Amino acid sequence: MFGLLRHLKKPENLNEVTNILIYFDSNRQTLTEGEMEYKQKMLGKIKGMGENKIYDLLLKELNNIP
Repeated sequence: MFGLLRHLKKPENLNEVTNILIYFDSNRQTLTEGEMEYKQKMLGKIKGMGENKIYDLLLKELNNIP
């Protein structure tokens, strides 16, 4: 999952994107609706930072996790 950082467009986003990836890596399975909403919010945050490639790849990866 942390390999996604190689697609980082803006170095100033490194810390925030890393923190979001740590959260996703630590919480791979989504058990509640609240967790799903939080993950969607974090994905939106990545996209809002202009990190579209990371957003697309992370979304694809999350769709492959049961």
